[in-house]
Amino acid sequence: MMLCLTGTTWLQQIVWLIVNGATDDGLNMEQRFPYIEYEYPGLSEIGKRRSPRLIKSHLPYHCLPAGVEDGHGKVNWQTYDMFTFVIMSAEQ
Repeated sequence: MMLCLTGTTWLQQIVWLIVNGATDDGLNMEQRFPYIEYEYPGLSEIGKRRSPRLIKSHLPYHCLPAGVEDGHGKVNWQTYDMFTFVIMSAEQ
């Protein structure tokens, strides 16, 4: 069975290469884009990273840190419509 893919890893790789001048450092995606809501590596560790910090989240927009709403960050919103999901699932 094949799972439906939304292109999240592909998008993260493209963003990483754009931000870092097309250089690949060999880190995995969890190290490059930590989840803001997970305990590891934690908000304090994410805060120590150089700018621009690349993070990901499953949190709704209104639950993100205040700086995001104040224009101190950029949000790339990726979603998948249910119609396409149902069609892809039925084709499997």
